[in-house]
Amino acid sequence: TCTEKGTTTYTATVNFGGKDYTATKDVQDIPALGHSYGEPTFAWAEDGKSATATFICGTCQDEQTVEATITSEVKTEATCTEKGTTTYTATVNFGGKDYTATKDVQDIPALGHTTELQNGKKPTCTQDGYTGDQVCTVCQAVVEKGQTIPATGHHFENGVCTVCDAKDANYVPPTGDEHQLMAVATVLLTSMGAFAAVIFAEHKRRNH
Repeated sequence: TCTEKGTTTYTATVNFGGKDYTATKDVQDIPALGHSYGEPTFAWAEDGKSATATFICGTCQDEQTVEATITSEVKTEATCTEKGTTTYTATVNFGGKDYTATKDVQDIPALGHTTELQNGKKPTCTQDGYTGDQVCTVCQAVVEKGQTIPATGHHFENGVCTVCDAKDANYVPPTGDEHQLMAVATVLLTSMGAFAAVIFAEHKRRNH
């Protein structure tokens, strides 16, 4: 068998006095066959960090399990959104021969986005602005879209925008007469104010 020697029966024969005589002897002299193991079956831990190899004899079904030595290397680098992959290699030495197997595990955490504000624009009197997008500096993905900032509109004084110097097409400048009337009105208002102040002061003095 694989582990036990075989036995040979030897028969001795002699003829003496016209008659045959025999005797036998059993000798355990046939070498054991030894196991005939095929390729191993590897059993992996879920995380790829340990493994065993099982060898089965094709003759007698004897099983031998060997703990493997594990090495690893990065197969695929992680990205902002996808995990990276590690290739684990299991190696065993059995019967003077090395056997290996590999297992890929997606166990490198995704990096996550690193963002900065891009494409921002201030609004003008006539054009909308934009708050800007949050853009990943690694993969250039737009992580968060910005929002529109409404145009501010013109701020006219005397027919001219105080922000962009645009002219007001509907502005009508005052005439010379209007300037005079405004000047007279200003003088009258000033005089009335002064007169009212004098009356108030006199009234206050008499009451004391």
